[in-house]
Amino acid sequence: MLTSDQLNRYRAKLKPQHTTEEHKKEIGGNLQRARKKTGLTQEDVAEILGWSGRKVGRIESGETLCSSEDILSLCQIYDCNLMEIFPSDFIPYVSAVSGLDPAVLKVLQGSINTMIERRTA
Repeated sequence: MLTSDQLNRYRAKLKPQHTTEEHKKEIGGNLQRARKKTGLTQEDVAEILGWSGRKVGRIESGETLCSSEDILSLCQIYDCNLMEIFPSDFIPYVSAVSGLDPAVLKVLQGSINTMIERRTA
């Protein structure tokens, strides 16, 4: 049986550094920066994806979080990878929850990005 100190240490590993609201804001801000690098407006992106004009703004402000499929589509449009969009504590959080080494997760992320690039080329 674990001591309460051991339990607290393990439970702390499962908690992300940010709240869900902070994650939404960080993802939204990262998406906004990536969009601006391309020179596209929110209206341009909405038109490309067939979204309402307000949806892009709500995502970028952190008011709402889009699906993983939508994030992948945005990454393709903005010519960026997922690591540029996900919160800074994404790898450490997934590592703590999954037990995988952060270096392994980075390799997996690179493989995923390569597959996405090939699919969209």
